[in-house]
Amino acid sequence: MQVDLLLTTQNRHAEMRRLLDSLCRQRTPAFRLVAGLQDADEAMCALLAAYADRLSIEIVHLPRCSLSHARNRLLSHLRNDIFALTDDDCVYAPDTLSRCLAFFAGHPDVAACVGTPVDLDGQGRAFDDRQDRAEGRNRRISRTGAFLAAPSYVLFFRRSVAGKVGAFDEELGVGAPTPWQSGEETDYLLRCMDCGGKVMRVPGIRVAHPAAVFSPENAGKWYAYGRGRMRVLHKHRFSFPMRLVHVAHPLLRLLREPFRPRWGLVRMFKGRLDGLFHP
Repeated sequence: MQVDLLLTTQNRHAEMRRLLDSLCRQRTPAFRLVAGLQDADEAMCALLAAYADRLSIEIVHLPRCSLSHARNRLLSHLRNDIFALTDDDCVYAPDTLSRCLAFFAGHPDVAACVGTPVDLDGQGRAFDDRQDRAEGRNRRISRTGAFLAAPSYVLFFRRSVAGKVGAFDEELGVGAPTPWQSGEETDYLLRCMDCGGKVMRVPGIRVAHPAAVFSPENAGKWYAYGRGRMRVLHKHRFSFPMRLVHVAHPLLRLLREPFRPRWGLVRMFKGRLDGLFHP
């Protein structure tokens, strides 16, 4: 059993090097990186080539396209039993992939699992393996749970899921030709459940990623993310009260975290409110 890591990147060199270094530290060699490069520059190609003797890397050259379209192109390059959705700015704990493989080997009835997202600190550090860490028990998640702490970079699927679920919805996600600039991975997870797939949360599988930044410069992004969330809720026929809960959530965060910058949460609320009536 091995893992295909499906990655799309847009020439973020420092972040890519950090990801590649974390992959070199994995306690299992049973994985390969499928790197979808959009308009890659020479420096990015040289960076990947520098790791070719330590990692199994397949490079797929892509045109400038949406994230969902890029992932659909990469699905055709799957070869192994498990696949994951990887960001070029995430970092894997040394035991991430060995734990992933052990989990799927021990749970043949599970179609997908959701790991634990961890915030990177200002120096790009996330894990201290010298410290004991409390881990919750593995548990099955519901359709509602698909929206909770399940970003794309902690999702792992059996390859057989792709044959049942099909392609990512190209009307959703960053770069889509619609107002719905998020939600493609949540939609995919829900469609996996709709096909009868069992999805488990596995806290011991950890992947780090920079914390979300709320600033006036990226406020528009959070509005579009809010619209994407509401589109997924509407598409999967969640109840109107449940959609109202998602609209209210950014406001509750403002009350609970009064010192957090407000721009992003306010714009997210506006996007979700607009999406409530115009999904």
